[in-house]
Amino acid sequence: MAGSRKSVSPDRQALYYVGMAIFAFGLVSFLSVFVTFGRGGMSSFAGRGFGGMIFMMVGQFLMRIGSRGWAGSGLILDPDRARREIGQWDQLTGKGIPDQRSGTEPLRDLEASFDPPDPAIKLRCRNCQMLNEEYANFCSHCGTAL
Repeated sequence: MAGSRKSVSPDRQALYYVGMAIFAFGLVSFLSVFVTFGRGGMSSFAGRGFGGMIFMMVGQFLMRIGSRGWAGSGLILDPDRARREIGQWDQLTGKGIPDQRSGTEPLRDLEASFDPPDPAIKLRCRNCQMLNEEYANFCSHCGTAL
């Protein structure tokens, strides 16, 4: 299994770690608002809080691109490229996302093994023409004796 693992490019690894650093900076900036609450003005509070959230979002975005690639993160709509890019990262982490198409063959075999249901026998009411179960004595719609 170790021989079949693919390596993620150094550019994507660097992008992932840069995103992680930006996220950590944003988290520290956001949490510092609660430590220094009441010491600064409202503009300092809002600037660090919202700035920290923005840095966290940018960091998460860069981490996603670094881990999944451009297509795997949804920025490029190419399913084959996304499958390749995500597969490289998941093989390194040991997850291994199975291809969605690989699960359909067993389902087809399972569906083919079922026999079709027996035909149901229904009685038609002479009064309203409604179909009723074979064991019914009276019409379920109008109540006429069958």
